[in-house]
Amino acid sequence: MNDLSGKKFGRLTALRPTNERRQGHLIWLCECDCGNTVKKNSKYLKNANTKSCGCIQEERLHKFDKRELFRLYWDEECSTGDIGKIYKVNQSIIWKWMKRLGIPTRTPAKAMQLEGLKEKMSKANSGRIRTEKQRLKMIETATKHGGTGTRLYVIWGNMKRRCNCPKAADYKGYGERGISICDEWLDKKMGFINFYNFAMANGYVDNLTIDRIDNNGNYNPGNCQWITRSANAKKVFTDIFKNGFVFGYLSAFFTYKK
Repeated sequence: MNDLSGKKFGRLTALRPTNERRQGHLIWLCECDCGNTVKKNSKYLKNANTKSCGCIQEERLHKFDKRELFRLYWDEECSTGDIGKIYKVNQSIIWKWMKRLGIPTRTPAKAMQLEGLKEKMSKANSGRIRTEKQRLKMIETATKHGGTGTRLYVIWGNMKRRCNCPKAADYKGYGERGISICDEWLDKKMGFINFYNFAMANGYVDNLTIDRIDNNGNYNPGNCQWITRSANAKKVFTDIFKNGFVFGYLSAFFTYKK
């Protein structure tokens, strides 16, 4: 056994080995500079993957501004994993801080809280009417390098993912139900540009999300519109109770019977 007693690993000092093993490696009891004691895998201590009890990530998250986290998650539609990469913290830390800051997750019931939450946040990042200069700047940004990183590009990518990727969390409510995307928006060279042109010609602003007019229909210019996320959530529940179809992630709770 390699004796780690007294050795320093980032903020952690190895105290003594325990009787536990994980992945074939001994677990050590460590003391962090912040005063916490934690059990850590000797493998991750040695390769420097573990540097604290978790307080380093906590300190990074303290830098979060509620408005910025809200903007990334709701307006930019970034996943918690993507936000974690931006701030170099684990996805679970993002979830914990979203809960601590009172930011609702993307479920229909909680999405209906959005309008009130936005008002409390002094209309943070709500869709503002663009000046001509802002509109032209957005077009330049969206078309440069394929639009990667813009909000519309994220929406376009998420639309393709939930319709075409069986491993996607929300595939069951879209692709598995037969919802598809028109060829015009899937074209390898012009797909995003066609989608962008549709959005700009049909009232897109930053507080709106794409919605299928007929929820059993596909994503195409004739069946899509831009509405607020709260309006979209209300529409979901109306369709559930009026028309009887159930989104995949709600299927465990609702069963439609004629």
